[in-house]
Amino acid sequence: MALNFITMGALERHQLISDYLNELIESQPQHPLMALLTSSLDISEGFRLYASTLADILSGNICDTAQPFLWRHLLLQQGQAVAEVDLIEAQESWRVVALHEGRRAEGMNKADTLAIHAPETQQQDFEVRFLECPGVHFMALWLHHADPLKDLWMAVAPDHTQLQKYSFVTEAEVVSALTPQAQAIKDFLLVPGNENTGG
Repeated sequence: MALNFITMGALERHQLISDYLNELIESQPQHPLMALLTSSLDISEGFRLYASTLADILSGNICDTAQPFLWRHLLLQQGQAVAEVDLIEAQESWRVVALHEGRRAEGMNKADTLAIHAPETQQQDFEVRFLECPGVHFMALWLHHADPLKDLWMAVAPDHTQLQKYSFVTEAEVVSALTPQAQAIKDFLLVPGNENTGG
């Protein structure tokens, strides 16, 4: 039994990221991440990111409505995540769309490491995903099971819900934690003049 990463295109994405970083080093010597880029870095497995909207959250069914939208690889320095690279599929290939630092990278790395060694993952097979809900600034590790009722979720820092971070919870608990905030944002956006504020 194991955690299963989607490996389709993994070698191609790794090569693309390496080429992208080398090009940055050569073409942008003043890049704010230059000290990082010129250090010894490893590239993580690829994580498939899924997105959920406010409507998805309020429907109470994130698992069936979340949509895949990009791939993310972490840049690791001696096992610690120091940055992340985002890619999208473009014309049967891949394209780098973002490179950034931040707490989220280490949060994703921590969640992945904990999940690999967790007792819950030793007896069953799961596909490793991450869920992002931009409207409520939420991200979670999503371990998808063949039986969706057995899916496991783990909130990743930074996070502003009441969920205990880096502990497994159910989809129902995620929905319960996100619904009040999603409803408040939806209500705010329904007020005339607020339509273009966000959400």
